[in-house]
Amino acid sequence: MRKKLSYLGNHMDVLLKTLFWTGLAVSFICIMAFTGKERMEMICTGLEIRIDNSGINGNNYFIDAYDIENAVLRQNGFLKGKPVSAVNLNAVERNVRRNTMVQEAEVYSTIDGKIRIDIEQKIPILRVVSYSGYGYYIDKSGGAIPLSAKYTARVPVVNGYFYKSDTLVQRHVYEVGKFIANDRLWKAMFSQIYVNTNREFELIPRVGNFRILLGDTAFMREKFNKLYLMYNRGLPRSGWNLYSQINLKFINQVVCTKR
Repeated sequence: MRKKLSYLGNHMDVLLKTLFWTGLAVSFICIMAFTGKERMEMICTGLEIRIDNSGINGNNYFIDAYDIENAVLRQNGFLKGKPVSAVNLNAVERNVRRNTMVQEAEVYSTIDGKIRIDIEQKIPILRVVSYSGYGYYIDKSGGAIPLSAKYTARVPVVNGYFYKSDTLVQRHVYEVGKFIANDRLWKAMFSQIYVNTNREFELIPRVGNFRILLGDTAFMREKFNKLYLMYNRGLPRSGWNLYSQINLKFINQVVCTKR
């Protein structure tokens, strides 16, 4: 008898749990259907644009909300007052991503009827001026960014004996620039990277009247480690204006040329 009662009790527990989860699932489906219907009928209450400028120095930026809003209006007209379902969010996102200053973009609607656009803009690490005078930026991912009339980035300038078509030099320039940009000390230290006639890299510091001959990009971390020791131990003793050049090209040594 006890076994029979126990069996019935377990059976009832299973039945109640099944009914509970089934009811919960049905309720969820009803809520989703109702929410979907509401969203289909929802009217757009406006456009909200948020731009991540956290990686940009200063208060001047490549793009602002006004630029993006104008691009969206040119493509779609005024969104406010339209049904949200009538706005092709994927098309809006593709249009925003076409902006040469945009790194990432996401477009979606909110529960209060806004069309929201979240943007991450490209972060320049170098400003390049080729031998022919053609100028552009290189961003943190290695891509080219056209110069902007509204913003001049405070990044090292690259110039010297190379052309825009010199893809090998540009790849090495990017390697040097990325290494510098990823280190807080070196990022603050250098104002210029010069490509000499031997296609070697020379670094021009913001402090000190000398050049730092890096050579090529081989053993770059070791070269900068030697430079760090030079800055911390050598130059404070000898003086910042004693040398005209600090040569890092050679393994396990630093060759300094006096004025």
